[in-house]
Parts: sequence; C-alpha cells; structure tokens
Amino acid sequence: MKAFSRISSANTEVKSMLLTEFDEVAYREMLLDEGREEGMKKGRTEGRLSEIVKSISEGDYSIERGAEKAAMTVIELREYAKETFGLDI
Repeated sequence: MKAFSRISSANTEVKSMLLTEFDEVAYREMLLDEGREEGMKKGRTEGRLSEIVKSISEGDYSIERGAEKAAMTVIELREYAKETFGLDI
C-alpha cells in the first residue's frame, strides 16, 4: 500500500507541475503568431506570382524571364498560371 501511495503522490505532483508550468494562453498566442507569419508569407508569395503572371500575359517580359523571377521552371509557371488563373501563358 505504501508503494501505491508513493506512486499516487508522485503522479499528483507531476500533474501539478504540468498544470502550473504550462501557460496555455501563451501557447495559443504563439500558435496564432506562427499562423499569421505563415499566412503573410504565403500571401506575399502568391501576390508576387500573380504580378509575374500578369506581367507575362501583358507582354512586359517573356515567360522565361518570369520563370526566372519566380524561381520556377517554365513548365511549373505555366501550370501555376493555368491552375490558379485559368491562363495559358
């Protein structure tokens, strides 16, 4: 019975430590911040690609130059333009 009591006491102590040391609010804020940063990065990338596709379709520069700016192959950029905007460039 003493062993059970010691295990139970240790279990209670561990639970108490977890509950007092883990800051759920701070954790949620950290996750939200990370999500915002990811979303902003994705938005900037999509905006840049949109401008590149627009510039190519308006004849401002070639698809080869656009692919270079987008760090893609010409095939990847064509597929992106088709899937995202329905454009054949």
